[in-house]
Amino acid sequence: MPVVGSRVLHGGWSAVAKYFLLVKVFSRAKGSRVTRAAAYRAGERIHDDRTSESYNYSDRKDIVHSEIILPDGVAHSPDIEWARNRAKLWNAAEKAGTRRNSRLGREVLVILPPEIAAARLP
Repeated sequence: MPVVGSRVLHGGWSAVAKYFLLVKVFSRAKGSRVTRAAAYRAGERIHDDRTSESYNYSDRKDIVHSEIILPDGVAHSPDIEWARNRAKLWNAAEKAGTRRNSRLGREVLVILPPEIAAARLP
């Protein structure tokens, strides 16, 4: 079945592949904690230095992969190594958001159509 852009040609008809995109903002005004969200998403244990709470999701079995990707310009800098530690990174975000309506982080969820094979993704 040939693929043309996002259209799949089959016989005499074509179908558009569908995807799902959700962008969520973690805001202090809504009571969000990026440390809790990061622990849940990664299936790890993270201690929140600001509130002294610990979030432990290390028993999750549905986490296939978690990774911290840094921008190319700073990824190889030795003084940015702390950002590769999820707990340090998200505690720094919590500390930086000092206002009561601070936006502490964003989550981008993308669900790709099954027509896009995992081998084609970068």
